[in-house]
Amino acid sequence: MQRNYYSLAFFLFCSATSVLGQTRWIFPLTAGVEVVGSEQSLYFKFPDKGAVVFDAAAKEYSLPAEVKRGLGNLYFFYEKEGYSGIWEAGKGLIIPAAYQRIELVGTQFFDCSNYGARTLVNAAHEVLVDYTFDGMVAYASGDTLLVKYSGSNPAKVVGFLKNGSKIDDKKATAAFPTNFRAAERSRIEKEQAANVFSIATENRKYGIKNKEGVLVVPVEYDELKPGLRGFYAARKGKEWGYFQL
Repeated sequence: MQRNYYSLAFFLFCSATSVLGQTRWIFPLTAGVEVVGSEQSLYFKFPDKGAVVFDAAAKEYSLPAEVKRGLGNLYFFYEKEGYSGIWEAGKGLIIPAAYQRIELVGTQFFDCSNYGARTLVNAAHEVLVDYTFDGMVAYASGDTLLVKYSGSNPAKVVGFLKNGSKIDDKKATAAFPTNFRAAERSRIEKEQAANVFSIATENRKYGIKNKEGVLVVPVEYDELKPGLRGFYAARKGKEWGYFQL
């Protein structure tokens, strides 16, 4: 009987190790941590060191108090005196707080506006499209920005590389998708499909399973929030931690 007991205990230990061994804790369950945002825009506020974010290599970057929320790709809204700019983790303020509204286009371009006029800039704050009141649609394909002026007849399409170089208008027109909104949805769906993990739930507790449905993180957490691909923030009671699968 005693031998069977030890065999069972060893089996349970090995099973737990095989599951928990797949996780690498970036920081352990800690009290007083506030989790802000989710997925690409996830970051943390610690009571002792303020706001921090982690990149895909788990490197930690401090964020200033003016950062209010994330945009993804380590970009964050930076708000000061009623205006918005962009803070990039590890680099600092890349776009000054001089705009009423900013939207991320693709992964490295920004649609900025003041008083209804819009301008398009890259991550170096180089102006690609001057301020205009004309209606335009901006679409990013990799490191290329495509802009359709919907106010012109026929609609004109121009394109820019991330360094600001302009591409041939005919090439830009050919590259602009017929239905850019559907193309953007397709891009997002492909990113989601590439995720090999999903949340498992039972009795209001949460864990993680892989594409085969095998549980790789036990269903024991009160809350799980996905961060960058393969990263998750986990809560037990009032404590939050952050791990990578």
